Amino acid sequence: MTDELFDGLDRLANRTSAPAGAVLFRRGEPSVSVYIVRSGNVELLWPDTEETTPMEVLGPGSIIGLPAAINGVYSATAKAVIDSELGVISADRVLELIESVPALCRTGMRMMSQEVVRMRSSIAEHRAHIER
Repeated sequence: MTDELFDGLDRLANRTSAPAGAVLFRRGEPSVSVYIVRSGNVELLWPDTEETTPMEVLGPGSIIGLPAAINGVYSATAKAVIDSELGVISADRVLELIESVPALCRTGMRMMSQEVVRMRSSIAEHRAHIER
C-alpha cells in the first residue's frame, strides 16, 4: 500500500487501543470494521485457534480487514501481539471509498489475491502431508 493511501485512510480512522492478546475479529464473523495499525503488531490466525502459528504478523503502516469489507466476512482471526494503537473505520465507509478511490480498490484486490495464494499453498501443504 502506498504511504499516500495509508495516510488518507488513517486520517479518516477513529483512534482505538488494543492491549496484547485482544481479538479484533474472528474468522467467520461478519465484517464490521477495517483497522489501520499505527503502532504495535497484530497477527492473523487461520484457523482461529489460539495455538495456531500466525499466517502473518502486521505492524505499523498495515491495513487489516480490507478483504473482509469487500466480501462481508472475516477470513482470519486478528489478535494484537503487543499493546497496539489502531485506527478503525467502518466497513461500510471503506466500501464507499473503494467505489470512489481506484487505488483503494486495487489494494483490496491485491490483498484478496494474496489471501487466495496463501490458502492454496496451505491446502497444497496439507494434501502433501496427508499423502505421506
